[in-house]
Amino acid sequence: MHGSNRLSVVAIVIVALTPSILALVQSPPKRVVTLSVLRPNAPEDTRPSLITALEDGMATLGIPDVGRFGFTPSFAKGDAKTVVITIFDASAQPARELGRVEVVVGDEPVESRTTPSFVIGVTRVTRPK
Repeated sequence: MHGSNRLSVVAIVIVALTPSILALVQSPPKRVVTLSVLRPNAPEDTRPSLITALEDGMATLGIPDVGRFGFTPSFAKGDAKTVVITIFDASAQPARELGRVEVVVGDEPVESRTTPSFVIGVTRVTRPK
């Protein structure tokens, strides 16, 4: 490849990658969401499990004799108080979505309409430093 052709290729690559690089630099850091999850059919005196996930990331919870489940918290644009938690069967490959539940940060936990069902609360949301 001649020198001018290489320079053209490099220029095209830079122009093509610039929007992606800018999007990464300008995107705010993902929030850290702490969930309290009460497993299905838990006895009355059972304490919920606390799991932590990055916004739009998945945290998993294994339940003996039931399976492994994933919980992915996300936020509606402009709403930092309501967390939409997508629940997955994480034992399946790929993970299979079971349903979603909306939970207000710090409010009462909400029972999912999934099989199995979970009682999910959002105890804390923080931004990484």
